[in-house]
Amino acid sequence: MKLKMKKVAYLILIMAYACSPQQITQDEPVVIDVFNNSNPEIEFESIELIPLETNEDILIGDFWRLKVEMDEDGFYFANQDNPTSVFRFDSKGNFLNLIGHHGNGPEEYNGIIDFCIHGDTLDVLCNGGTTSLIVGYDIDGSYLYSKTVDLNLNSFDWFDAGYLFAVSYGTTDLQPYKICKADENGFVTQSFMKNTSSINVPVTEENFTNSSNTVFYHESFNDTIYMYKDEDYKPAYVLDFGDYKIPEEFYQVDVMSAFQLIMSQGFGYIDIMLDTPAYSFFQVSKQGEKVDNITSNLLLNKSDYKVFSESIDLDKVESPFMFPMYGTSNDEFIFLIYPYMILEDTEEFKKLPITNPQVIETLNTNDNPVIAICRVNSDR
Repeated sequence: MKLKMKKVAYLILIMAYACSPQQITQDEPVVIDVFNNSNPEIEFESIELIPLETNEDILIGDFWRLKVEMDEDGFYFANQDNPTSVFRFDSKGNFLNLIGHHGNGPEEYNGIIDFCIHGDTLDVLCNGGTTSLIVGYDIDGSYLYSKTVDLNLNSFDWFDAGYLFAVSYGTTDLQPYKICKADENGFVTQSFMKNTSSINVPVTEENFTNSSNTVFYHESFNDTIYMYKDEDYKPAYVLDFGDYKIPEEFYQVDVMSAFQLIMSQGFGYIDIMLDTPAYSFFQVSKQGEKVDNITSNLLLNKSDYKVFSESIDLDKVESPFMFPMYGTSNDEFIFLIYPYMILEDTEEFKKLPITNPQVIETLNTNDNPVIAICRVNSDR
């Protein structure tokens, strides 16, 4: 999620603990104390760096509005603020091709709200006003189809031979349900989670996390994360923001009053969720007029829910691990790192367990991002 307001300061809180993988099976959701700083520090077992190829025609841009996907063959990037095309790279960081083009032509898209990959197909979601448009391409860049969806969608994903749709924040008369399941043509077959909000919130976010045949759903201004189970969405995690929990009044007033309310008291919200077979990862933030503005990353072991933690005040130190992007089936987490974060203090960065430090010597300050594939230390 990218709030349409400036983030002033950041704090990275990384939590992890290593045990055997196990799927969530409990009937009650796991409650996570978001701002608990009393845990032992995290240790990465290994970090592999993959610089993305850079030239004047291959410039990805700002991370704050960057959408990233991954498959077994490589990585896909799109800058949602400057959506010229989707950039495709192989697993070594070599540029392969562009997918689609921004424009108003019959085989183009007018913007990128979201995109997803299924098989050799990449679908781009773009806005059509009160409707949405899905434009499909082969991953080699060839145009395949366009599908109109009679909903104003905020996010989507591919699951169970069809789509999952998340509608934009809106009032109940505009969006009676928050989640819809659709067939491969985009026709809605089921709806979930009645919308009880009276507020239209100006937020762009990615709602779905699809991992190991399990789908999670989260909303920025909701402290509960849901898991699709038994043909329904049920609470899996509750993030305890303590004094920064968003009050119920927020959802029942106009948008200006709602944001004045939470900015005056300070509030916490969910930014990102990632998932692997053994771990769940959450990025959350805290903002407000009279509180420190922080961002926290939480990494939870799903077998016994123990945690480790590390915190960095980004007013003083800029963390290279502030852009988490993806969780893999091998229990690795992928971060994007600006090259300047590495080059500002190369010797300090090399103290990390980098498996291929020689690539650091090839970096330039203005290059495309570096992919960092991080494995949590499983021996602690």
